[in-house]
Amino acid sequence: MAAYYTFEDLSGGTAGDKKTDNPYHDLIESCSNDRAQIQKRYENHRVNRNGQQKDKLLAADFPGVTIDEILAKLDNPEQNPSYEDPRHCLVFWARPTEHVKTMVAEIQQALKKVAPSLWLMPQTNLHMTALEVTHSLTEPEIEALVAQIRPHAESITDFTYDHRCRLVKPMVSFDAQALALSWLPASNEPAQGDRAVESDDYTYHHLRRDLFSLVSGTGVKVASRYVIPSAHLTIGRFITKSDFETQDGSVDKRKFAQLVEEIEKINGWLKEKYWPEEGQDAKAGSEWVVGEGIGLDFRKENTKPRRKERSNMAARRDGTAEEEPLLGERGDASLPEGKPLYYNFVLGTAVAAQAGAWIITAIVWGAVLSNDLILFSAHPLLNSAAFLFLIQGILVLQPTHTAQQKKQGTYTHAALNDVGILAAIAGLVVIEYNKFDHNGTHFESPHAILGLVTYILVALQALVGFTQYFTPGLYGSVDNARSLYKYHRVGGYITTVFMLATICAATYTTFNVNVLQIQLWAVVVASILVVLGIASRIRLAKFGWLAGK
Repeated sequence: MAAYYTFEDLSGGTAGDKKTDNPYHDLIESCSNDRAQIQKRYENHRVNRNGQQKDKLLAADFPGVTIDEILAKLDNPEQNPSYEDPRHCLVFWARPTEHVKTMVAEIQQALKKVAPSLWLMPQTNLHMTALEVTHSLTEPEIEALVAQIRPHAESITDFTYDHRCRLVKPMVSFDAQALALSWLPASNEPAQGDRAVESDDYTYHHLRRDLFSLVSGTGVKVASRYVIPSAHLTIGRFITKSDFETQDGSVDKRKFAQLVEEIEKINGWLKEKYWPEEGQDAKAGSEWVVGEGIGLDFRKENTKPRRKERSNMAARRDGTAEEEPLLGERGDASLPEGKPLYYNFVLGTAVAAQAGAWIITAIVWGAVLSNDLILFSAHPLLNSAAFLFLIQGILVLQPTHTAQQKKQGTYTHAALNDVGILAAIAGLVVIEYNKFDHNGTHFESPHAILGLVTYILVALQALVGFTQYFTPGLYGSVDNARSLYKYHRVGGYITTVFMLATICAATYTTFNVNVLQIQLWAVVVASILVVLGIASRIRLAKFGWLAGK
């Protein structure tokens, strides 16, 4: 067992009989891999620690808060213009959802009433350390570890796509140095969305165990201070004693009592508003699915961020970023919470896909409407319209990551696909009627064969997509139906390629050569735009083992 752990475990449990090199595994084993016991250990720790710290803060001989001297200097650049934190750490962060950020903002404002000088963690820096690889090293030492982990980093940051753990029951935890919002691993509490209760068997502690193993597998020795049963994100730190001193500089016991009273008041509010109640639906914002949709952040950073809040992009532009995401900004193609769903149609590289799809549709419609209309004219008009709607169906669902976004996105995805499929069926009826009416051949040209394959793929996609979401019982359980999602995603992208190939092949048909005269190069260029626009937003981790995860 590594011996880097500096925080006391107050959960009241004992380690398993078999010691391992993974400290997180030991707790899971001692809890018989039971989610309820694991939650109890987390609950015991935070309740006991809050009680311990309350007694400490209210004790007659309490000397006052412990000031974070480094953060105090960083927070006052006017007096310390050239000061830099010499310590660096390497971490995997879990970023909070917008619901959690809103909750934190309300708590911070309440705390400010009794501690006006409290340093508040900026919203852009809020995080929970899922795994601390190491801490308090020099920058060259960190860089050496980064080089060792980087080839494996993406598979680690994307691990939460297929290993989702849920946190519930938020509570403010505190000590003489800082305040944090702590959570418990879920255990059979009401869930938002269609998440099955059995999914809670994989807890946050399981995730921490697996992250430890994944990083250790790169050859890096994990030297973490945080292995106790706690899931928390820091929301404030003490950088001055002035809020809790009398005019003569002595400790003001009354103000500490007010602080503790305010914390207990906040915790009562959290319990009433956000804690799940048996037999009732989950309350909005009452849970946090760790890393859902956006994965984890792999970061090297100075151990303390400044108070002055600036955007990461601005900091990177002038080279003064205090924390560096080692795999770029995660979630660049994820719909921010609170943004309307239609943003997905143009989010990120969707603009390129839209350009390609609309160019193809415009070329076809322009060519058809520039000539005399006959019954057959409806075939390219309907099929190009179907193609356009099906592309929109992909784009609207790709960047969703919260439960609400996924629900809205799925219904919109289904509606767009329904319109597209109806148009495609109408286009098929037109061409087949025309073939029978003129004794034509069926499914012999490359365009016809590719078109037939595309129709079959679209039909299969529609069948699987509808049943796995709206009638999951057909697959035995919601989890079984969910296990098909990755195949449905892959199938959708394959179908898109066949659609584009069918359109390209249509430029060689007799009707196009003699009448429409659409140029192959134009369709190919537009098709490339569609592929690049869609492919650039794909999260390979969502394909599970299909992506080698």
